[in-house]
Amino acid sequence: MLHSLGYRAEFAADGFEALTAFVPEKYFAILMDVVMPGMDGIEATKRIRAVQSASRVPIIALTANVMPGDRELCLAADMDDFLAKPYSKAELAAKLGKILSGKSSADAINC
Repeated sequence: MLHSLGYRAEFAADGFEALTAFVPEKYFAILMDVVMPGMDGIEATKRIRAVQSASRVPIIALTANVMPGDRELCLAADMDDFLAKPYSKAELAAKLGKILSGKSSADAINC
Protein backbone atom coordinates (compact mmCIF):
# COMPACT_ATOMS: atom_id res chain seq x y z
CA MET A 1 0.00 0.00 0.00
CA LEU A 2 2.76 2.45 0.88
CA HIS A 3 4.49 2.02 -2.46
CA SER A 4 1.22 2.47 -4.36
CA LEU A 5 0.70 5.75 -2.47
CA GLY A 6 4.12 7.00 -3.58
CA TYR A 7 6.06 6.38 -0.37
CA ARG A 8 9.36 4.57 0.06
CA ALA A 9 9.33 2.18 2.98
CA GLU A 10 11.61 -0.03 5.01
CA PHE A 11 10.31 -2.98 7.00
CA ALA A 12 11.24 -4.09 10.50
CA ALA A 13 9.92 -7.42 11.77
CA ASP A 14 9.81 -6.41 15.43
CA GLY A 15 10.59 -3.62 17.89
CA PHE A 16 14.26 -4.56 18.11
CA GLU A 17 14.67 -4.24 14.32
CA ALA A 18 12.80 -0.92 14.41
CA LEU A 19 15.24 0.43 16.98
CA THR A 20 18.20 -0.79 14.94
CA ALA A 21 16.80 0.85 11.79
CA PHE A 22 15.88 4.11 13.49
CA VAL A 23 18.22 7.01 12.86
CA PRO A 24 17.08 10.48 13.96
CA GLU A 25 15.86 12.58 11.03
CA LYS A 26 16.10 9.66 8.54
CA TYR A 27 12.36 8.88 8.46
CA PHE A 28 9.39 11.17 8.04
CA ALA A 29 7.01 8.70 9.71
CA ILE A 30 6.90 5.35 11.46
CA LEU A 31 3.99 2.94 11.19
CA MET A 32 4.32 0.98 14.43
CA ASP A 33 2.49 -2.28 14.98
CA VAL A 34 1.52 -2.43 18.64
CA VAL A 35 1.74 -6.22 19.01
CA MET A 36 5.05 -7.70 17.83
CA PRO A 37 7.28 -10.53 19.04
CA GLY A 38 10.22 -9.67 21.28
CA MET A 39 9.59 -5.98 21.85
CA ASP A 40 6.13 -4.54 21.33
CA GLY A 41 5.36 -1.25 19.63
CA ILE A 42 4.67 0.57 22.89
CA GLU A 43 8.16 -0.16 24.22
CA ALA A 44 9.80 0.49 20.84
CA THR A 45 8.07 3.88 20.66
CA LYS A 46 9.26 4.81 24.15
CA ARG A 47 12.83 3.89 23.22
CA ILE A 48 12.69 5.81 19.94
CA ARG A 49 11.37 8.86 21.76
CA ALA A 50 14.28 8.57 24.23
CA VAL A 51 16.95 8.70 21.49
CA GLN A 52 15.44 10.95 18.84
CA SER A 53 16.84 14.36 18.07
CA ALA A 54 15.01 17.64 18.45
CA SER A 55 13.10 16.75 15.28
CA ARG A 56 10.19 14.51 16.30
CA VAL A 57 9.29 11.69 13.89
CA PRO A 58 5.53 11.02 13.82
CA ILE A 59 4.58 7.49 14.90
CA ILE A 60 1.24 5.99 13.89
CA ALA A 61 0.07 2.98 15.88
CA LEU A 62 -1.24 0.06 13.82
CA THR A 63 -3.26 -2.43 15.81
CA ALA A 64 -6.18 -4.82 15.82
CA ASN A 65 -6.67 -3.93 19.49
CA VAL A 66 -9.70 -1.65 19.45
CA MET A 67 -11.05 -2.17 22.93
CA PRO A 68 -11.79 0.87 25.07
CA GLY A 69 -8.48 2.30 26.26
CA ASP A 70 -6.28 0.88 23.46
CA ARG A 71 -6.09 4.19 21.59
CA GLU A 72 -5.31 6.02 24.83
CA LEU A 73 -2.56 3.51 25.65
CA CYS A 74 -0.88 4.24 22.31
CA LEU A 75 -1.19 8.00 22.70
CA ALA A 76 0.12 7.78 26.27
CA ALA A 77 3.20 5.99 24.87
CA ASP A 78 3.79 9.17 22.81
CA MET A 79 2.48 7.85 19.50
CA ASP A 80 0.96 10.57 17.34
CA ASP A 81 -2.02 8.77 15.87
CA PHE A 82 -3.83 5.43 15.76
CA LEU A 83 -5.04 3.26 12.86
CA ALA A 84 -7.15 0.17 13.57
CA LYS A 85 -6.64 -3.01 11.52
CA PRO A 86 -7.90 -3.89 9.08
CA TYR A 87 -7.57 -0.50 7.43
CA SER A 88 -8.10 0.60 3.87
CA LYS A 89 -5.66 2.26 1.52
CA ALA A 90 -7.77 5.44 1.77
CA GLU A 91 -7.57 5.42 5.58
CA LEU A 92 -3.79 4.94 5.46
CA ALA A 93 -3.44 7.72 2.90
CA ALA A 94 -5.52 10.07 5.05
CA LYS A 95 -3.47 9.39 8.20
CA LEU A 96 -0.17 9.82 6.36
CA GLY A 97 -1.42 12.95 4.61
CA LYS A 98 -2.42 14.46 7.94
CA ILE A 99 0.85 13.52 9.67
CA LEU A 100 3.14 14.39 6.76
CA SER A 101 1.53 17.63 5.61
CA GLY A 102 4.33 20.01 4.68
CA LYS A 103 7.05 17.35 4.36
CA SER A 104 9.06 17.49 1.14
CA SER A 105 9.82 13.77 1.02
CA ALA A 106 8.19 10.68 2.36
CA ASP A 107 10.37 7.93 3.74
CA ALA A 108 8.68 5.69 6.26
CA ILE A 109 9.57 2.70 8.37
CA ASN A 110 6.87 0.06 8.67
CA CYS A 111 7.12 -2.20 11.73
